[in-house]
Amino acid sequence: MNQTKITLSAMLCLLGSGAISAPSNTEIQTSYQPFAAGGPDAYGYTWADSNEVGGPVFSWIDITIDGTQITGLSDDNSVPMIDMGMNFQYYWAMYSQIKIGSNGWMSFNNVGNIAHCFPQVPTQGGAGDNFLAPYMSDLNFTGTGNPAEAYYYYDSIDNKFIVSFINVPWWSVNSPGFIGSNTFQVILDGNDNSITYQYADMDQANFNNTANCGFDLEIGFENSTGNIGLEILNETVPADNYAIKISYPDVVLLDIEDPTPAWNQNNENKAAFRLVGEDINLVTNVKNEGNVDTTTDVDVNMTVFDSNNASVYTDMDTIASLMAQQDVDVNYASVFNNTAGNYRLRVETSSSSDINPSNNILETELVLQDISNSPDQLSYVTDTISTGQASWNGGTGGVGAFFMPPYDGWQIDSVEMFIVNNGGAGFSYTVAIYDNEGGNGLPGTLLAAVDVPEGSYTIDNWVLTQLPTPIVAPSNGFYVAWETVNNAGVAMGTVNTPPISRQSYELLAGQWSTYRNNNTLEFMIRVNMIDLIFKNGFE
Repeated sequence: MNQTKITLSAMLCLLGSGAISAPSNTEIQTSYQPFAAGGPDAYGYTWADSNEVGGPVFSWIDITIDGTQITGLSDDNSVPMIDMGMNFQYYWAMYSQIKIGSNGWMSFNNVGNIAHCFPQVPTQGGAGDNFLAPYMSDLNFTGTGNPAEAYYYYDSIDNKFIVSFINVPWWSVNSPGFIGSNTFQVILDGNDNSITYQYADMDQANFNNTANCGFDLEIGFENSTGNIGLEILNETVPADNYAIKISYPDVVLLDIEDPTPAWNQNNENKAAFRLVGEDINLVTNVKNEGNVDTTTDVDVNMTVFDSNNASVYTDMDTIASLMAQQDVDVNYASVFNNTAGNYRLRVETSSSSDINPSNNILETELVLQDISNSPDQLSYVTDTISTGQASWNGGTGGVGAFFMPPYDGWQIDSVEMFIVNNGGAGFSYTVAIYDNEGGNGLPGTLLAAVDVPEGSYTIDNWVLTQLPTPIVAPSNGFYVAWETVNNAGVAMGTVNTPPISRQSYELLAGQWSTYRNNNTLEFMIRVNMIDLIFKNGFE
């Protein structure tokens, strides 16, 4: 094949014109006979399996003795970034860390969660990009007697990073919550930047190909922008003793200059509370995600909008050049100080040589608190009614949000939650407060819990729950949770109007994890704080 190098913009034009067929997201594939090889994608990646002449030979690597067991995986969650011990080239970027998800995916981004129904590979945006899908399906590490294990290991002699999923069952609606067993592994080879998926003992019998989801099981990979990659298998469980090798291109087909805002205010783009009267230095980090240097000016425009979408602050800075994979902080000359309220920080980069403008805008929430009087309310939402989809409208579990007050010594007095009618009878639920010591930045010790009985509140409204005794907020922040026993009748309200705090969490099978829709939905939870000095009537 003549591998002529093209630009990403030219490739996108071909997609738009129909000269290259883009995959359909609507067709539900129940099964198909897999090809023994595929590709290249727009960057040049190809793959071949162990059925192909000259393809990989299945050769399982046992890392259960020398490897590190991965703890914290449950149902629909992920663990913090893991150091691989090596640098690995994936598309046009170099990575030294990787994120591992319970649902058989791995990402070079700090993705929170990718859950069923899964995105087709590749698909831009959504729960995450820049991921490998060796066996992205509804797997489960929880439940009494669950045999699931996962390990990782860096082989320093052969310069390979290996991740193994051992005896991991599918999630099941029936007790004990899991069924079957799947054993597979991923090998990242730092010598040639190849990726090998190996399937040792797979459960073809218990795979649940649901009628309302065309992507219950995806095998493939996609890049950091989510629009380049290859789907290898869909809705098909691989055979036992089967291998797929994904090869880095001998000739890269794209030159990428991609300056983009990487984060605002903090490296996770999470909302923060600050005080009125405090001079706030606005900062953004800009990174060239491409594989070639950007030598033209990169303009970085910051605009701050209030809750009425009115612009209250603008500033602009210019970066003269950015080497491939270089990132720099942009600190704006003036400081931001305004009245109390919820603000949206919008950063947009522009450069004449940027060929991927789809990721040039990043928004982050900033909330200013006026504490001249007590009480004070902490809230990421300004909506008065639920405008997003209802959350947790069936089954058991819960949701929550993290709050870090901009002051010390205040007490948590009461909590408000917007409870939505889900077309059935009401139910009781629990409002719980947790500290921030649970490990991996998740809820830890239970500080307070109040049961809210059925019939004691009005649905489709904000419901106030008073703590019997106010508790001092931990200095490193706290979680407010809505926990259920059976919530078929009502659900937690959400909003989808930006900015989104990215401070939302979900509880499944007793395990907390980042909310699967953390980038697009916000739980409607508010916290009322009181200052002990004002409460006692003196300063």
